[in-house]
Amino acid sequence: MTTNWPRGRTWHEADWGVLARCLWLIPAAELAVRWLPPRHWLPPTTAGQAGVDAAAGARAAEVARWVEAAYRRSPFASSCLTRSLVLDRVLRARRLPSRLRIGVSKPGGAFAAHAWVECAGAPLNDRDALHRHFAPLDNFLAERPLESR
Repeated sequence: MTTNWPRGRTWHEADWGVLARCLWLIPAAELAVRWLPPRHWLPPTTAGQAGVDAAAGARAAEVARWVEAAYRRSPFASSCLTRSLVLDRVLRARRLPSRLRIGVSKPGGAFAAHAWVECAGAPLNDRDALHRHFAPLDNFLAERPLESR
């Protein structure tokens, strides 16, 4: 199956930077999630994102499309968690506001989890409002040392 890169605009240097960063972040995220404890790959929590301007939100949504395009071309089978980790890292590297969210639910008695990235409270990489079916957890435990948990 062939997938196309995002259309409707010319490629800028920043777009190439997103793709270049994804080339090493995608395999790194896949390996980190499998082999390292969460404190090594969960991003630090950030304060609320009140006051995010429209330009930053639009650029974050554009970066999310480029990361998704890079994943479509990637040989790695991915999960919502690894896709969200990569997107969050790329957005943070570009100094764009983002927040990794992890949610849980128990539909029909079976435990389920989902991850997505938000900018100003709006999901960037979630289709069909899937995140609404999950209760978001706070990532504050990732910053606390194991001794205090």
